[in-house]
Amino acid sequence: MAAATQVVMFLLRKGWRVELVLLRRLRGEEPEADPREGRAAILLVAATVELSAAPNARSEVEQEIRAVIERRYARHGVAPVYYDLQLL
Repeated sequence: MAAATQVVMFLLRKGWRVELVLLRRLRGEEPEADPREGRAAILLVAATVELSAAPNARSEVEQEIRAVIERRYARHGVAPVYYDLQLL
């Protein structure tokens, strides 16, 4: 949770609008045998990003976000981190 908060704070500091949705496990679902492997919740983060007109701006923003995610989670002992980053 701390790493996810740090990633969201990074997005906010960049001046981007951020929306969060936390999806919790449904009632009646059995927990995973190994709690480190199971996911009690999924955090969906959407950010509105303004890109410059530079031809490589999109890839630079993607690389920057991926680097922040990897670093923040690694600091909290989560490596590799599993996430789905989509730039639409």
